[in-house]
Amino acid sequence: MGAGPPVRPFAPLSDRAFLAQLRLVPIAYYTTTAAGYRSAAYWIPNALAASLEVVLLAPWFSVLAPAQPAHARAMAACVSLAGGLATIALFN
Repeated sequence: MGAGPPVRPFAPLSDRAFLAQLRLVPIAYYTTTAAGYRSAAYWIPNALAASLEVVLLAPWFSVLAPAQPAHARAMAACVSLAGGLATIALFN
């Protein structure tokens, strides 16, 4: 995801860790105070991240459904690709 702790795929054999340079899914913003939950600085980025995740992931239900017409599957793939490009542009 480009943020957070690095992944250690070879543990316990190696301590080498990897972290992606590109963020494909927006990171969530956290707070621990009541004032933080009421602030727009908390809700706006999280609402944007949640809506982008829906744009990225929901169309694949249509893409993977064989009963859908080909043009509907193509449109869903384009929507998901556009969401991915928007995510990269906004969060990287």
